[in-house]
Amino acid sequence: MSQSLDDAKASPTFCAFARVALGFAAIDINICSGRSNDVFLDTFRRELDETIAGKGVSRSVYEALTDDEFEDDQAYVDFLKGLRAYLFEDGPLP
Repeated sequence: MSQSLDDAKASPTFCAFARVALGFAAIDINICSGRSNDVFLDTFRRELDETIAGKGVSRSVYEALTDDEFEDDQAYVDFLKGLRAYLFEDGPLP
């Protein structure tokens, strides 16, 4: 997964969420559980699924947007799968 920060524009909703909610912990990640904005949630879920499938935000871009670092791409994908399970499937906090 190789991508520049400019290429992240293809997934703006995911990047905004990563930068704000995940990177700076400025808002509780549970906002997604409220389903208050279906358009945002649908877009975010689509972009998250694309990223998990290797077509969205690369690990290097995500790490540049947040304070997170991953050992490798698989650890990044595993984190994203856990995040998806937490937000949309009542899974544990990753």
